[in-house]
Amino acid sequence: MDQNQGETLSLKAAYGFGAEHGLQQEVDEIRDMVIEWDRSYTSSLRRGYIVDLFEKRGIFEEFKKSCWENGNTPAGESKRRRYLRIKQQYEDFLAGHSGSDESPDVDSEEEKSDQQFAAESDLRDFLAKNLTGIEPGLALYQKGEQSGVEFSIENGFIDILAVDLQGRFVVIELKVGRDGTKR
Repeated sequence: MDQNQGETLSLKAAYGFGAEHGLQQEVDEIRDMVIEWDRSYTSSLRRGYIVDLFEKRGIFEEFKKSCWENGNTPAGESKRRRYLRIKQQYEDFLAGHSGSDESPDVDSEEEKSDQQFAAESDLRDFLAKNLTGIEPGLALYQKGEQSGVEFSIENGFIDILAVDLQGRFVVIELKVGRDGTKR
């Protein structure tokens, strides 16, 4: 798998990218930081520091373009928020704050949202591979190297863009219901 196609932000790619952009000292400090807390999120914590550093330096969009294309998807954005949330929780821990009473609820809601994104993407991928189950002859649209899965348009993405037997476009949008069901 190409490093820019992974679902998770690659720390190896981030360290190299940071060094190429004059941030060798900063990425070395993130890579070598000693993490002492009661959670197992060490890699995600480092990712949070990387995202924060790249955003503050105005190079995060460039990083996503060259090293983490999944970062431009809803699932990637959800991971970005998670990384930054873990970084904030760690900084609160270091400052002696155990977190507010709202923290578990916020985490729970965001984790539920992350799971819904994952469930939606699983459904999307299944449907994209089984389009003839929706309609005989339906095929995934292909434009150069861009596939019809999360097809990029001016203001966002189409979940699935397909073409029917007559060559007409078929747009398939997935929505997660309030109760977690797919519609």
